[in-house]
Amino acid sequence: MARDHRAMKHRDFKKCICDRGVMHTNMPTFYRLQFTRMFIDARAVQRAQGIEQFFGGGQAGAVLGNVMGTDDDLAVPVGETIDVLLCEQCAMDFKLSTPELIEKAFADKEAK
Repeated sequence: MARDHRAMKHRDFKKCICDRGVMHTNMPTFYRLQFTRMFIDARAVQRAQGIEQFFGGGQAGAVLGNVMGTDDDLAVPVGETIDVLLCEQCAMDFKLSTPELIEKAFADKEAK
């Protein structure tokens, strides 16, 4: 899985979703969440499944299929990735559901 472990520059910082800075509680740690809407490529999944079945199916077929196959992308991003920063307090106390969090992140992005 690709992970973005890059350090953050000044320009990367924005307010927490509580509309305060990420260190307003004087804690030097915070969370960066990234939301990307993804689309399953059904044809690529069918090809991968066919290769797995060719090699006997099950876990062994999946492993051999991954090694011997074309390593196609099974899902592709749709649109852009949205970054959300959460201060420690919001991360521990936050009451919003994931859909509400995503909606707020996209609304904040559109407002800018």
